[in-house]
Amino acid sequence: MIPALLTSCAFILTEVVVYAGMIAVMPRSGGDYIWQSRILGQGIGFVLAITGWCFILWLWTPIYSDILRQVVLAPLAAVLGFAHAALALSASPAAWFAVSVLMCLFILVAIARGMKSYARMQRICFWRATQASSP
Repeated sequence: MIPALLTSCAFILTEVVVYAGMIAVMPRSGGDYIWQSRILGQGIGFVLAITGWCFILWLWTPIYSDILRQVVLAPLAAVLGFAHAALALSASPAAWFAVSVLMCLFILVAIARGMKSYARMQRICFWRATQASSP
């Protein structure tokens, strides 16, 4: 475990130095696409940026769907008295797939409504989280 940790630290530190350099050179630009398209050209920058977005969505959607399924939906179904549904949610691969599809539809609606709607939803979630954690 220690060699893996040290190896990943070396790669992450390299990435941090590169990003810090890009931020110092182009402080007002918004992110990967701007940096990559200005340094490598528009075509290569777009391909790299869109590939990153696709991989990010491909990676995080099942992870967040599984968290939603195991931490929210299955316990909620059990508390509401739907024991069979709770067991099916926590054990079935088909349930994981269904929750992933529902997560994708939710994300699609959130993105389609625009950043203002997303920011409002995020503000409500942050407010709710602070209310839940305060005594």
